[in-house]
Amino acid sequence: MNITLPCKTLKTALQSVLPHASTDKLKPILRGVPILRGVHVYVHAGNVLFEATDRHTLGMCKVELGDQAAADDASFSVVLPLDDVKVVVKFLGTVPDQINVTVSVGEDDKVTVTAPGCSMSLVAYNGTYPTLRSIVPVVPGSGESLGVVSYDPQLLARFSVSARAFREGKSVPCVTVINPKRAGVSTQVTIGGDFLGLIMVARDTEPTVAREGWGSIL
Repeated sequence: MNITLPCKTLKTALQSVLPHASTDKLKPILRGVPILRGVHVYVHAGNVLFEATDRHTLGMCKVELGDQAAADDASFSVVLPLDDVKVVVKFLGTVPDQINVTVSVGEDDKVTVTAPGCSMSLVAYNGTYPTLRSIVPVVPGSGESLGVVSYDPQLLARFSVSARAFREGKSVPCVTVINPKRAGVSTQVTIGGDFLGLIMVARDTEPTVAREGWGSIL
């Protein structure tokens, strides 16, 4: 199973969701336990989706597959370990932006990232990642919103990092925050047309503490 994308496209997608992956090394990787310390990459409806979350923020980046969408070997789902994704991003930084890079998934969860004349390999997590599409709104910003909402500034800063992944020269796209329709639910965040995120609002009684998010799914 494999997909091929321009180096810049793959690097941007990974960089944009990295800030939202869990960094909790103590969370066990057991059967049935979602693997949040990683980036989920999979094909859905003709797109490659890159997604990550730690229950407080969520980042999802969409890349159109184009002609590859009809290929039998284009449909795959893999969870790349967080530390390995960082290495992949550095590897892609050595490859010219316009060069195509192929991501292949083989036996024993082995993933190979290949560019002309060079490649690197890693082992994907063998486990279950939550279905985040069910909690991401189809139409961002629909309905009424609250006027004043509090957020943990460190969580908000993650989306600044995501925005920088889409930098074109000195231009960095704006981060659009769409307040929730009612208190105590997650806020939608968009960057351009291909990145959609969520962030949990702060607790009403403790404005500096973010709520634990999406418990029923994660």
